[in-house]
Amino acid sequence: MRKQKGFTLIELIIVMVILGILAAFAIPRFFDFGSSARKASINSLLGSVNSASSIGHAAALANNQTATTATTITMDNTAVTFINGYPDGSATGIGAAVNAPTTTSTTPAAGQYTFAAGNATTPATWTIQANCLVSYTQAGVNGTPTITSTISGC
Repeated sequence: MRKQKGFTLIELIIVMVILGILAAFAIPRFFDFGSSARKASINSLLGSVNSASSIGHAAALANNQTATTATTITMDNTAVTFINGYPDGSATGIGAAVNAPTTTSTTPAAGQYTFAAGNATTPATWTIQANCLVSYTQAGVNGTPTITSTISGC
């Protein structure tokens, strides 16, 4: 009688099936694509807020409206509130200028507006991610707005 060396075809197929099941369920758990997507969303939103602020400032200069009192300029058929030549830090200011499909957290202080990433497809059902946001502080007299992003909680 001869001793068998190696594996049979059935044994190899069973091992391959088990490895396939493990790959289908275990490997995706090691990768957090949601976090990367939220970080990319915040970086994109940061660019949108910067662009809206710059375009708004150009519109204010073109309309000679750089006063320290609130004024309204129509941007893309939307009334946007301006102060000091830039959109102000409110829903009718930078919020209207950006028109981003995001939800906003509570305004931290007067003149500040926060765009926060959500985790659903419609703003009404979004849950705000802490420390995953873009913050806009309106411009002071003869200044520029402060726009920052935080992605540590994405």
